[in-house]
Amino acid sequence: MPSILGLLLGFAAFEAGHLEAPQELANEGYRKMWQGDASAAEWFRRAAEADPAMPYRWSDLAVALSNSGDTKQRELARYCFGKSLELGPASPQLTFRAASFHFENGEAPPGLELGSRVLAETSEFDEMVFSAYRQFGGGQEQIRRLGIRANRRAAESYFRYLAGRGDRAEASEMWRWLETAKNATVPQARFWADWLLRHDAPAAASEVWQRHLAAGYQPGNRVFEGGFEGWSGGEAGQEARSFDWQTSEFPGVHISRDLKTAHTGAASLRLDFTQAENVDFHHVGQRLWLNPGRYRLTAWVRTDRFSTDEGLRLRVEDGGLRRDTESLTGTNDWTPVAAAFTVSAPAHMVWLRLHRAPSWNFENRPRGTVWVDDVVLRELP
Repeated sequence: MPSILGLLLGFAAFEAGHLEAPQELANEGYRKMWQGDASAAEWFRRAAEADPAMPYRWSDLAVALSNSGDTKQRELARYCFGKSLELGPASPQLTFRAASFHFENGEAPPGLELGSRVLAETSEFDEMVFSAYRQFGGGQEQIRRLGIRANRRAAESYFRYLAGRGDRAEASEMWRWLETAKNATVPQARFWADWLLRHDAPAAASEVWQRHLAAGYQPGNRVFEGGFEGWSGGEAGQEARSFDWQTSEFPGVHISRDLKTAHTGAASLRLDFTQAENVDFHHVGQRLWLNPGRYRLTAWVRTDRFSTDEGLRLRVEDGGLRRDTESLTGTNDWTPVAAAFTVSAPAHMVWLRLHRAPSWNFENRPRGTVWVDDVVLRELP
């Protein structure tokens, strides 16, 4: 009697004594398929008949049949894909093969459902699944509803995938969905704010940053982590992308968060000047997105044996604005410094930096330690 598989395909069954090793048959099927030879399906059929409990045999046969372009063969492929999933329901590779079959035949909903199963099993197929989603998924709303579902990991991964393609509209839509589902995390908010900055959307970046990192702001203060209580140390050696304090390495100046000395709270920023050079230091700062108006910057500074006539000051600057606080040299207990300035219309980005300018004196090489704490920027009425 011919097997069920033989009846389905219209081939005569082989007697067991004449069957080759299933993997050898499959290997020959792969060779034929790579050559574009239509006989590949026959070799995969023989492999499946010899090893019917192996889900990959059915999936291989399904792929070969679906490649033929024949309507009858395509329906047989559908059956074989179903058989492979019945035997191997936890295999992401088999599931993705079946999903691809549905996508290629214009059947987005079952393709998305199978894609969601792949995403639930592993992250290894994310790129391929998301690529298929965008090409065949039938729109972002359907992709989210059927292909992502309540899978938080997949949602975050898909958001980053869309952002990586540089499509602001699609990425923004996915970000709003993450926020609505309460899946928007602080790391994701940092990533999104940085992405928006790189894509010339500073106002949107600032809004995302302030909403999701609100814990870093004191009421009314425009400076993030002005007391350095939760500051992690910045991004030394990296290009500034966010609204956090940014640092870059500078020879002869050691930048750290001091947990033993503070004006208030438990932390302050510490700068140790150790190299005998007349440095132009401006390597600690943060971006600020400010609306037009009058502002006042204040901070508390402490120094210990800071040499030369040029001490550390706080500076606010943009293309046409520069305002400095006074600088301190020598040894001083915690001392307030301040500067007022006006931001002209329209709203734009300014930099708040810690700055030590080169000295013109003969004794011009700074040594000593400076602490900075309680940096506050408020808009004046």
